[in-house]
This record gives sequence, C-alpha cells and structure tokens, in this order.
Amino acid sequence: MSTIIYYFSATGNSLHAAKTIAAGLENCTIASIPALVGVNEVRANTANVGIVFPLHCFGIPPLIDKFMEKLNLDGVEYIFAVVTCGDPHISGALRQLDNLLAAKGKSLDAGFRVKMVSNYLPLSALPPENKREKLLRQADERLAAIAALAAARTKTKDAEYLRLPSLFINKQWKKQVAGRDSNFTCAETCVACGLCQKICPAGNITMDAGKPHWNHNCLECQACLHCCPTQSINFGSRTKNRQRYLHPRISIDEI
Repeated sequence: MSTIIYYFSATGNSLHAAKTIAAGLENCTIASIPALVGVNEVRANTANVGIVFPLHCFGIPPLIDKFMEKLNLDGVEYIFAVVTCGDPHISGALRQLDNLLAAKGKSLDAGFRVKMVSNYLPLSALPPENKREKLLRQADERLAAIAALAAARTKTKDAEYLRLPSLFINKQWKKQVAGRDSNFTCAETCVACGLCQKICPAGNITMDAGKPHWNHNCLECQACLHCCPTQSINFGSRTKNRQRYLHPRISIDEI
C-alpha cells in the first residue's frame, strides 16, 4: 500500500522525521513542501498521506496552511501528521490541521508530536551536546513507534494542552510574521555565498550588493540564521554568539 509523506523542514528535524518514518513503511516516498510552492495543485495519488512539519508559535506554520489549500486528497484513505517541536505539550497544530482537512471532507486519522531540539534561538540557546544527543535518541525511538502505528493505519491522536490559547497566539502571530524579518541583520563577516537565499523556504531572501535582503514574506523558520557558514546572520540581539543547529544526520544540501 503506497504512502507519500510531505514535509517542511528548516534545520533538519522534520526532514529526519519524514525519512525515518518512510524507512519504516513499505512503498513510501517523501516530498518537500517548499519545492511545491509554485505548483497550483498537488494531487496525492497514494492510499496513505503523511504531513510532517515543525511547530511554529504553538501552531501550524503559514506554509502548511497554504499547502493544504492546494493538496488534493481524493482517494486517500489514511492521513497522519507528525509535528516536531521543542515543547511537546503546548500546541494547537493537530486541531488546526484537522480543521483544514474537514474543509476538504477529510479528517486527521492520526496525529503525533515529537520532541526534538528547538531551533528558535531568539528564545533560548541550544542545550548542551550531551542533552541534544539524548533528546534525538529518544526522538528516534518515538519515530520508530510512529512508523509502526502508521503502517498499521492506527487511529490515534496525541492530546493537546492549552489548545485554545495556543490557537489564539498562533493566529495573532500569523498576522505580523511576514514583516518580522526586519529583526534580521547581517554582519560584515558575510562572504556573499548566497546560501541563505538558496535555503529560504519562502523565497524571501535576495542578494543585494553581496548581502542578504529580506523581503517581508518571512516564515520566521530561522533556516537562514542556522545555515549561514560564517554565523553572520542574527535575529535581534539575543542570537549573537549562540551556537547554531542542524540535525546531525541531515546535510545542508538536503534542506
């Protein structure tokens, strides 16, 4: 029975999750959601569909909202979702996704949250390496269990706590997130490699006189900040000198 997993990943957590789950399923492929931005309709010609993405401000990233609008699920029999996050308890993402599916006459059959390393440096620095390694080992165990549940087409959903305030905060954040890229700065250490422009899932970055310019269509995913080879990009004042993050089993080229 065929499965396709659509994923969005800024620093590799969700890509690793999609790859790990796909490895545990028969006849499963994965597809990048940012790579499908220019496609008018995405038709899932499989029996099963998975959607894997990071939690953004307690809910669904704007990119997922837009993707769901053009996703054709006619003929799909089983839909599951995996939300990667730094805090697995406070979220409204699964309910948001279920609501989007209901508009298509579908429902979310299974939904999971997986705690991984948070990449949101404006809020907090990365945990020490030994804690990151432990966290990712536990995440891999959880992903293997999710793959088994998806293979069996199990219907189950993780509970979401503080869902209503999470949904409210996410809604308010989405009203102004596109312009929050005004918080990004680029230092003189920039070598004009253009990697930030290439890696931006929203196509929000252009190079101007050898420096990145953000064009106010931001997702606040932090991909540009983490993937800059000279750590020249910062978001506000708190990210300076904080260690950057990329999932250890994902390369920048894969993002």
